[in-house]
Amino acid sequence: MDGTFWVVAYNTNEVLLLNLNGKVIERLTGPLNGFDRPLDIVRMSDGKLLVSESAGDRIALLNEKGSFEKYIGSKGRGLGNMVGPQYIALDYLDRIYVTDYGNRRVDVFDKDGNALYFFGGKAAGFNGLRGPTGIIVVGDSVYVADEDIGCIYEFDRSGNYVQELVQPG
Repeated sequence: MDGTFWVVAYNTNEVLLLNLNGKVIERLTGPLNGFDRPLDIVRMSDGKLLVSESAGDRIALLNEKGSFEKYIGSKGRGLGNMVGPQYIALDYLDRIYVTDYGNRRVDVFDKDGNALYFFGGKAAGFNGLRGPTGIIVVGDSVYVADEDIGCIYEFDRSGNYVQELVQPG
């Protein structure tokens, strides 16, 4: 590692490569139509980058140097669709977990961007997500912060509700 890191610039629709002193080394504006309100960026195990585009209702897949490869997902309510994707997490298989704020759920894609399933709806003992924002995968657990409820929930990697970690509010 050379100390550089990627960050998203939501207001200017850019992805920036910074050096360890915070100096901008490179500015990416995305493919021809540009990024549409990038909100999060993560690096996959193969070095590729995933950028959530909140207003674009999709995820951009970039190669390790930042060149656009393809989109993952599209606008809608069904499998593989998103409305306002926010934060991204990866598990040890490079499965992609995305908080889908508009659909009040977490969408899951395989490492190639194929839609697998989504979770976070009403289930036994769980009232459902209302404003999923932050997400992290640790081992076999997926932790999702819900901004609207003011709570953090634990799910297994299959999307089954496990427990509430923080009292709502």
